[in-house]
Amino acid sequence: MYNVILNVAPRTVKYQDADYDTFRSALLINPTIPVMDPEQPGKYTQITTYSTNNPVEILKLEKSGGERTILSWDGTFKLNLFPLLCRDKNHYLSTQITLAQQIIETDYSWFRPSISTIEDKKWISGRS
Repeated sequence: MYNVILNVAPRTVKYQDADYDTFRSALLINPTIPVMDPEQPGKYTQITTYSTNNPVEILKLEKSGGERTILSWDGTFKLNLFPLLCRDKNHYLSTQITLAQQIIETDYSWFRPSISTIEDKKWISGRS
């Protein structure tokens, strides 16, 4: 007489963005430059050549990523009309309605701490 089908597919994706510019920086700068500043322990070496920054500092300190929540659902209701309209068992006539929806929610975040030498160059006390 009738048939009901319902599909629900919830998904959550957590991701971290890659910073491909750090590979370019690592190839351009002098490989003998120390990672940490010898004059200021605890701070990374400030690199000013080739418009680059310290790639190790960027990879260790900066955070960029997010979370994406996806909910996909669909439902179908199918109704056989012939049992309602006539008694002939050799024929089949039906109608159906289908509804579907996809909901995507994205939360993106980026953070650079105030101790970053990049912020020292910009004379900014920190941003997130």
